Amino acid sequence: MYKFIQNLTSFLNRFGRDRYYHFIFALVLTQLFTAVLALVGCGNFSVIGGPLLVMALAFVKEYLDEKHGGEFEPYDIVWGFLGMFSGLVLMILILAGFGA
Repeated sequence: MYKFIQNLTSFLNRFGRDRYYHFIFALVLTQLFTAVLALVGCGNFSVIGGPLLVMALAFVKEYLDEKHGGEFEPYDIVWGFLGMFSGLVLMILILAGFGA
């Protein structure tokens, strides 16, 4: 088991902290935006609107990075998408649990 944890940690450390930040922020923002849109009364549109807002923010963030001397990193978009997708799956499971 110890060897497995070492291999897993070694594998995950290759991606860098920045990628995990994109994943976690996208996951949390997807949950937040979807919940707010559902509470406002958008109904089923909230499950589409929340993730779309998150991906739009991910692209805007990368665009602003490029505009201000950084570079556009497509892997940040990929990790944002993975976080958004995970957040969406969690939100659907939560909504299904409440019978919405």
